[in-house]
Amino acid sequence: MALDIGIFHKNKSPIIQTSLGLEAHQQLVNHLSYHNTFLLLRMNDYYKDACFKVGELSNILSEINTLKKESREESLLNFLNTFEKIIKKAKNEKISVDTIAD
Repeated sequence: MALDIGIFHKNKSPIIQTSLGLEAHQQLVNHLSYHNTFLLLRMNDYYKDACFKVGELSNILSEINTLKKESREESLLNFLNTFEKIIKKAKNEKISVDTIAD
């Protein structure tokens, strides 16, 4: 089981996505709790879907950059870099980003 994060078609098939395993998710949540990452905190429940609307994507990029500056774990940085690419693509295309617990 993984938390899928990306841009999806209406039938939930991915346009672009990354997956976050439970251990990496725990690392992420640990960092979220120490920083002003109110939007990303929607991802704190590994077993719950979340949606980031187009109007929130710029602020999410700021939150990702904050986490990238503070993190030293390579696996978390790799995830954040991929997540940042997804957010930028969604922002350019004016579409939302979803997290899907599968």
